[in-house]
Amino acid sequence: KIQMNTLDSFIRITAKPLMIIFGLATCLPLVFAFKINLLPDFAEGIEFTASSVPALRHWGFMVFGIGPLLIAAAFNPWLRFYTMLFSILEKSFMVFLFISNMNEPWGSAYTGMGIMDSIIVFYSLLYFVSNEGRPAKWVLADKK
Repeated sequence: KIQMNTLDSFIRITAKPLMIIFGLATCLPLVFAFKINLLPDFAEGIEFTASSVPALRHWGFMVFGIGPLLIAAAFNPWLRFYTMLFSILEKSFMVFLFISNMNEPWGSAYTGMGIMDSIIVFYSLLYFVSNEGRPAKWVLADKK
């Protein structure tokens, strides 16, 4: 019981500021969606081909979409469960891709993203284990 109280207190104190920080960090790939030539500075080893650039730009835009949701969820607890669920699924998959490809010649290009997403996944797991991460706590919309 004491451990859960400690975890609940930790999540209660850190959820809002960390969701804002994680959200801002998750917004960064938007830059690559519009200015793909900046990506090699951050991810040396990734090959940019005529066929890979559209997918990388799309990735930048889609990942960006989670950022504003995390920031909005920091201020709107009713939005947290589904935002955190989508975020942890997306970021867990990125961590999986990072780990499963780290021995590739271009694998180190994903180190920064892999570390950042690992931290967010770890925090999200703590969030869901805590009592703060349970949707039954929040007021649901009226059912008509």
